[in-house]
Amino acid sequence: MKTPKRTSTLNPELSLQITSMADIFIIILVFLLKSYSTSSVQISPTVGMKIPEASQLQSPVEAIQIEISETLVQVEKKPVTPLKNFQFDTNDLNSQFFSKSISAVLQKEKKRQQLIASANPNVHLDSKVLIIADSRTPYGTLKSVLGAAAIQGLSDFKLVAIQSEGKH
Repeated sequence: MKTPKRTSTLNPELSLQITSMADIFIIILVFLLKSYSTSSVQISPTVGMKIPEASQLQSPVEAIQIEISETLVQVEKKPVTPLKNFQFDTNDLNSQFFSKSISAVLQKEKKRQQLIASANPNVHLDSKVLIIADSRTPYGTLKSVLGAAAIQGLSDFKLVAIQSEGKH
């Protein structure tokens, strides 16, 4: 007995196009990777601090962090100067009412950044400052901190706020 020869009955239009499917998956993968973002900036305010709310947030940036609480100002999580009810000691303020101690610490921090930048060509100097302040911080105290930073050439200020729940 002879077995009949089988002929393919598949329609050529229904064959699987692997190349086209691979292209589609690559496009989807690129889209997902581009739309996914993470941030390496770690912000952890002091316990009891009330961060102001905002209805729209930009993504966090790498910058020198200055935290202002009711009792203390910290630069990069290191205590710099004590406050009493958000007020500087009058001996810490210069004639323009900028904090001398914060200015000195920021000057050291800027020199540290310059050394890192000179040793590593991939790192560039930045004038960004991230201000994390309690929502009850008076304008005068904030102005003293910002002025001390500006004296050191740190003039790109970002104020940290939390996103309010009901708004998008």
